[in-house]
Amino acid sequence: TSRLLAVAAVAVGVMLVVGVGARQGWFYSTEDQRMVRIFDRYLTEFAVSPLKAQDVLDRAFPPMSAEQSENSPVASTSMVGLREKLPGLTRVAMHVRNLPCCDCVQGLYQRDDGSYVTVFEHEMPSSWDASAKGREVQCGNCVCRLRQLDSRIAATWEHDARYFTVIGVKGEAELKQIVEQLD
Repeated sequence: TSRLLAVAAVAVGVMLVVGVGARQGWFYSTEDQRMVRIFDRYLTEFAVSPLKAQDVLDRAFPPMSAEQSENSPVASTSMVGLREKLPGLTRVAMHVRNLPCCDCVQGLYQRDDGSYVTVFEHEMPSSWDASAKGREVQCGNCVCRLRQLDSRIAATWEHDARYFTVIGVKGEAELKQIVEQLD
């Protein structure tokens, strides 16, 4: 009986470790799955400190240098690369990153009150976006998938064969203004 209980306890322990490991992504080996884990951490950190969130992303997917980003053909044709200002926002940094899905242009924008919004523009859909949506809203010609992050919103939409994800939006009105400017 005691031997059977010991085997059962070990089996339960192994199942717990495997279950927790699978949920945390410890056993995933693809770059796409790694990207999902990194961006989930980025979202969690962004709600607390957008600049620390930026460090998480920079360590996982180092951006091109500022000069390379500014002169990159990807940035020169992207809406994020062309828009130094969005309604109520000023771009304080632009990065081009080579992600598993594609090259991605990221603009980090700041409001007058010091809070941040970040916009990612990429050419292919990624397995990480705001697809764990709470709801969808119509923003001009685009349908935005929303994900609530505490008092902020993350949203993803497709427009003209480009994909956008914006993080840190204060509400649907601000989102619609941003989408309109990137349209």
